[in-house]
Amino acid sequence: MQTAGEPENWTVEFIRADGEMAPPTMGGFASVADAEYYGQCLWAGPQGRGVREVRVRREPWGEWRMVLPASVCGGVRL
Repeated sequence: MQTAGEPENWTVEFIRADGEMAPPTMGGFASVADAEYYGQCLWAGPQGRGVREVRVRREPWGEWRMVLPASVCGGVRL
C-alpha cells in the first residue's frame, strides 16, 4: 500500500513480435501516464520496429496493463 508522499514506481516492458521481451525494460516512472507516454513514443519511433506490444505495471507486484499504440507523441504526429 502506498502512503501519502511516496512516489509511484512504474515499469515499461516491450514484447517483440516473436514473443520475447525486447530490451530495455525501463523503470522508475513517477506515474502510469509517464510510463505509458514513454512506451507509446518509443514504440512509435524507429526503435520500436519489431515490437508487438507494450505494457506497464506498478512495481513491485502490480498487474501488467496493455498500452495502446499512439499516433501522436509530444505534439508531433507520427
